[in-house]
Amino acid sequence: FGAFLRELKNNLSTAKKLDLLPWSHTSLPQPLSFADKLIRKAGDDGVASTVSLARKGKGLDAAMGWAWLVVHDRTESDAWRFDSASRDKGSDWVPALQMLWESATKILSENDSSSRDEYIQSMEKLAEISGAGKLTSP
Repeated sequence: FGAFLRELKNNLSTAKKLDLLPWSHTSLPQPLSFADKLIRKAGDDGVASTVSLARKGKGLDAAMGWAWLVVHDRTESDAWRFDSASRDKGSDWVPALQMLWESATKILSENDSSSRDEYIQSMEKLAEISGAGKLTSP
């Protein structure tokens, strides 16, 4: 029973941390919603759990999936799964996605809520370079 309570506490703690992230993937345009989904899944279940999800994207989500794999150095055996246009586009998005992931890590792992502004700026930068347009306020 003690193990159950510890697991419940950890799950609640993770859910509270995920709530610190601005926006929700349902309120963001593509491919930002996919990036947000990957970040939230990584925060909840670890980066390894996001690899198969990143591979399954179509269109702009495929490019974001490629960028995600590059950020996490998981591209070795996956290049063939992505067309060259997705790899090219996704490669252009890597610096902004890297900044977004770093700020998300500070929020989720270090409970650094002051990184929220950094996360917002990184998401806005990613929106700009991905062509997603202007974002709504978080």
